[in-house]
Amino acid sequence: MRNANTQDNHASNPSNWKAFFVAFLLLVVGFPITKANERLPTNYFTDFSKHQWVSMSPDGKYLSVQLRSGEETQVVILDRKTMKPVKNGRHRFMQKDYSVSNHTWVSDERIVFRAQRIFESEREDPIPLIMLYAVDYDGRREDVLASPMAGTELFGAEILDPLVDDKKKALALTYTQSGTRQKIGKLNLRNGSLTETTSLPPRTLRVILDKDKTPRYAISSNTVGNNIVHYRDPDSVKWDLIGEYEYPGGSLMPVAFNSDGSKVFVLDDRDGGTKALGVSDLRLINVEQLYRDEITDIRDFMSDEDDNVYAYTVGIAKPDIKILDPEHEEAILLSRLQSAFPEEHIEITDSSR
Repeated sequence: MRNANTQDNHASNPSNWKAFFVAFLLLVVGFPITKANERLPTNYFTDFSKHQWVSMSPDGKYLSVQLRSGEETQVVILDRKTMKPVKNGRHRFMQKDYSVSNHTWVSDERIVFRAQRIFESEREDPIPLIMLYAVDYDGRREDVLASPMAGTELFGAEILDPLVDDKKKALALTYTQSGTRQKIGKLNLRNGSLTETTSLPPRTLRVILDKDKTPRYAISSNTVGNNIVHYRDPDSVKWDLIGEYEYPGGSLMPVAFNSDGSKVFVLDDRDGGTKALGVSDLRLINVEQLYRDEITDIRDFMSDEDDNVYAYTVGIAKPDIKILDPEHEEAILLSRLQSAFPEEHIEITDSSR
């Protein structure tokens, strides 16, 4: 399965999916501190209504559960077979004004946590302060990888690809205070150093990778909130400006490459209507509209390895999946999960090797 938000690099995923539903919240939490002594009842972690996010280690042995406990967000590591918390596997975050927004398995044993702080701004997509913190699933080897509190221009970083076959590094996007001198590179998971870097256009907020994990699109925003799209050929170091869209107003945004990398899926609302899903040439010149919802924006889509789109997602507070091909194998699985959890948003989020 492929979707726009989680598969920017379009690596093929195994068909043996483990499915969990996802409820997203913005929570006030912060600096990571592992606390091993406090343990909650096992049934707390098997009641998925309390969970914000569930992910699986690459080898399939552990689940990481991001959940709300009192006034803070925690991440708890479970043994997948027993569904019981592992020893020293409860991770807590305690820093005012910071929110835990994500966590990523970067190897079979190591996790990178993302904590961020968003400043009030008139911009639609302000550059956040992001801190990355790595720790083994059982609380060992704690390392701050990127922090806005380090006294440098670096505002933090974001994991783009965990590179799970490389136990020492992950692909990361850096943020800076000025929005200039941003880079993509391989982040050392112990000391935070960046190597094999690629420079980016100013104020880059999002990057689309191809199947070789090469950055090809950079989406940025200027001081007045205009959305800007740059494109780079795979064998070039030059970024070409291919689109700038005034704020407020519609835009044409690349979201994911097709399976052979010859085209790109896009979201398009330049005509003032709802965001439509389309497919385009790589420089966003010839756009073919595929699907449009008459009521609300399409925010995500699901397609197979042959680029057959079998579902798309609309809505924000409670996303809704619209199934286009009910006979598709993955669509059948989604339908069954929706029947099992009729009041929840269902999303296939992870798998084991």
